[in-house]
Amino acid sequence: MFAEEADKIKKYVSGLPDMIYGSVVASKPKTMQEAIEIATE
Repeated sequence: MFAEEADKIKKYVSGLPDMIYGSVVASKPKTMQEAIEIATE
């Protein structure tokens, strides 16, 4: 994973509500798309 992608994921995930944040962090998404998909399930 590129550093830029990791930074984007961190910024996106940090803005999520606590309940969703925990689920997304636990799943360890490797791409921004994965993070979005997990957050919107």
